[in-house]
Amino acid sequence: MGIRLLRGRGFTENDKAGSLEVAIVSDIAAQKYWPNEDPLGKRISLNRRDGKPVWREIVGVVKGVTHFGLETERYAEIYVPHLQVPSFVSALVVRTRGNPMEMTGILRKEVAAQDPALALFNVHPMREMVSVAQSQRRFQTALVGTFSGLALVLAAIGIYGVVAYWMSQRVREIAIRMAVGARQIDVLWLTLRHGLALTAAGLALGLAGTAAMGRFIGSLLFRTSAADLRIHAIVCLLFAGVALLACYLPARRATKVDPMVALRCE
Repeated sequence: MGIRLLRGRGFTENDKAGSLEVAIVSDIAAQKYWPNEDPLGKRISLNRRDGKPVWREIVGVVKGVTHFGLETERYAEIYVPHLQVPSFVSALVVRTRGNPMEMTGILRKEVAAQDPALALFNVHPMREMVSVAQSQRRFQTALVGTFSGLALVLAAIGIYGVVAYWMSQRVREIAIRMAVGARQIDVLWLTLRHGLALTAAGLALGLAGTAAMGRFIGSLLFRTSAADLRIHAIVCLLFAGVALLACYLPARRATKVDPMVALRCE
């Protein structure tokens, strides 16, 4: 399963019935039950035999896992050898190369060779199990992403429309400025400054709304904080870039205005 061993050793074929009772704990269990101590060599009892507790020596510490779901809290876990605590129902995990489902027939033959009475059922590739666990979150992400993209497009269209209308109302002023020697870069900056002011106001309102809805937004995120400054910075830069493009198009068109034509029309 790729669970990383942090300290000690893993289970071996010698950890069987009649040998020293052993166990492996997760780092979460080690921090919870033996804070500021080395759990290796400690003893723990998980079950009883003939009315007496069975004491096991801890021989290893492994990295904690999300056992009950990708978004659930990680709990303290303790592992014991199957040969010392056999179960009627077990999960067999096999790492393969290529398509894992092509190994189903071979696995059935191997299990039958060990014990014909054993039944192999509910076979699924790990990729499918992870995909099912992520399906709801993936749908929510796609939905939120779609509406976010639509909102970005609408915002760009809105900024473009406002700036274009503002420019159409100031054609005479721009013509006079250019007639008396204003450069194209000056007209461009005049337009961009107006659009960027609107963008800054929108970003301020957006950040305030994000702060107010932080708890709700946080419930839609996976291992990401709603107060992550890097995410906020990236979103602000993205929106500012789109707004800058939306402002640049009417601004560039304004720099192409012929002063004589504009004044004659006025």
